[in-house]
Amino acid sequence: MMDGLSALSVAASVAQFIEFGCTLVSKSEEIYNSGHGALKQHVESAEAAERMKKLSEGMKASLELERTSGGSLSEQQQSLEAICDGCIAVAGELLVRLDKLNVQDGYKNRRWKSFRQALKSVWSKSAVDEITMRLERLKKELDEHILVSLSQKFHNLSILQDQSFTSLDSTLRHNIQTLLFRLIDIHNKVDEVLEIQKKSVVTSTEKLSVEDGRNRRLDDIVNSFILASLRFPTISHREESICEAHQRTCSWIFKQSQQDAVDTRPWSNFVEWLAKDGDIYWINGKAGSGKSTLMKYIYQHRDTMQHLRSWAGDAELQVARFYFWNGGSQDQRSHTGLLRSLLYEILNSRRNLIRHLFPGEWKETRLLADHVKTFTDRPSWSWSLQRLEKTLAELDIASTDHFKLCLFIDGLDEYEGDPEDVIRIFQNLSMSRYVKVCLSSRPWLVFEEAFGQNHGLRLENLTYGDIREFVQDKLDTNPRMLQLINSDPERAVTFSTTIVSKANGVFLWVRLVVASLINGLRNQDGMSDLQRRLEAIPSELDDLYGHMLSRIEPMYLEQASKIFQIVNAATDLTLLLRVLELELAVSSTFAQAREPPRNPMCDKEIESRCLRMRAALKSRCEGLLETHDHMDRHWESMDEQCHLRTRSPPRSVPATAKRLMID
Repeated sequence: MMDGLSALSVAASVAQFIEFGCTLVSKSEEIYNSGHGALKQHVESAEAAERMKKLSEGMKASLELERTSGGSLSEQQQSLEAICDGCIAVAGELLVRLDKLNVQDGYKNRRWKSFRQALKSVWSKSAVDEITMRLERLKKELDEHILVSLSQKFHNLSILQDQSFTSLDSTLRHNIQTLLFRLIDIHNKVDEVLEIQKKSVVTSTEKLSVEDGRNRRLDDIVNSFILASLRFPTISHREESICEAHQRTCSWIFKQSQQDAVDTRPWSNFVEWLAKDGDIYWINGKAGSGKSTLMKYIYQHRDTMQHLRSWAGDAELQVARFYFWNGGSQDQRSHTGLLRSLLYEILNSRRNLIRHLFPGEWKETRLLADHVKTFTDRPSWSWSLQRLEKTLAELDIASTDHFKLCLFIDGLDEYEGDPEDVIRIFQNLSMSRYVKVCLSSRPWLVFEEAFGQNHGLRLENLTYGDIREFVQDKLDTNPRMLQLINSDPERAVTFSTTIVSKANGVFLWVRLVVASLINGLRNQDGMSDLQRRLEAIPSELDDLYGHMLSRIEPMYLEQASKIFQIVNAATDLTLLLRVLELELAVSSTFAQAREPPRNPMCDKEIESRCLRMRAALKSRCEGLLETHDHMDRHWESMDEQCHLRTRSPPRSVPATAKRLMID
């Protein structure tokens, strides 16, 4: 059973939801039944704004007439003209905003449109109220200027100094003087009222400014709490672990498909898909063909945003991405991890949507923030899959002509659940003309059936030129290789071409093979030796992994198994191992691990340990693990950038490696 406080909290949340729903239904019905297609309060506000606009336009016209007649406007008249301009602009802005909340006559599905407009009315209330307050402040300022102007005109009535005044009879002069004294008295009282009103306005403005500042700070705190609950520790790890595209590679994605190219096949024009209305673009390819690298290149390239802005037009553009990774944490390969990551990235850029997408949690925490000075415990929420799906669907509804969304999702084949689940999500999202999605995966049959008719490309058919560039830059520029090329250029060219052809579009394969060949060049291998080395390397990735592991010297097998198991366990715990941490884990005994902390190591010892571990990884792991940096300096406070990178996720290590880890 719930305690009293928990029951009260649940009841409050239910009441808030019912209140919001009743308000929404009430406003929908009012809009539907209204002859104007709008809420009554919106109609009244629009009429008031229209009157204010016409009044300001009339006053401005009279000032303009005085200017054109040859006279110059006084400083006060210029201020009055500026206020009129402000009234006209703000009134016009309010009329435009209210007009967008109306349901036009003859609109199909009037009841559904009324519901959407009611939802917009609730979400737009703060914006409409803010414009109305601005218009009210301008109206008060206009009233004050008119009063001051009248007061000054009274001062200018210097009838007593008029020469003809003395010619009037005494009775008339007395009446005029009495009237004039009354006007002067009125003027003095007006001055007093204006002074009191001015002090009151200043005081109210100062209080309002302080209160607004406090409210904004509390709003930001609540938004940060909800965002923090969506974020998870490994949210950016996969993207950081993906290799950067090699120079001059991947740039073809922003070019026109070459129908007559010898080394590529036609593909759907990606730039055209970015710049125009489209639903899904599917990038598919073999394992290791470079799909993740291409997706990262696309997401980070400035041309992507440039072309997407052509599609978005005047609407606000929001872009988000997610990289599935079956070798990572639960959040990196799950349905909930996908939704949390997307919502976090989108709402972190558009925080004004948080209170509307999470109304119950936001209002509850905001009320609490009003009554406590500090939060002893940060509020947190456990988001269910159903709640996250509902929130993403509501975000889809929020996408309109004023807000467009583009998603980049990599590695659908690395999702741990039923592929139909993620297929359904993105097919539903892409049905909106305000949302487009770029996906990547292996060409599994389930994805082929779902996305085969959409725009897309097969990656291994397009990377021949990129792989050739990579081989030329990494292998053909090696000093030892240059000697072999000079001694037998024809054979060297044939050798490079053989590597590119044998890669069969798989970029990861050619990276591993080139690394092996460069190792042979360090051993002073000749062209014949390199040829035999290449022929011995399997052309399939799984076989290549087994081949690489089989080359580990028997005396290193036990330590290699230990390293793989440590890295695998760290991955399961969502930890990013530093080189120094791995060295300490591998070299320490159980007894040493239980010893109390000793004095910090000096830089020289840290460097020595890191260099030793780097060398061990090369000899014990045969390139399946590599490091980012050669020195893990000040490792206790370093960020997440300096860590190990796995060539292949531990869950994807072939059977040979698994046997090695068990043995």
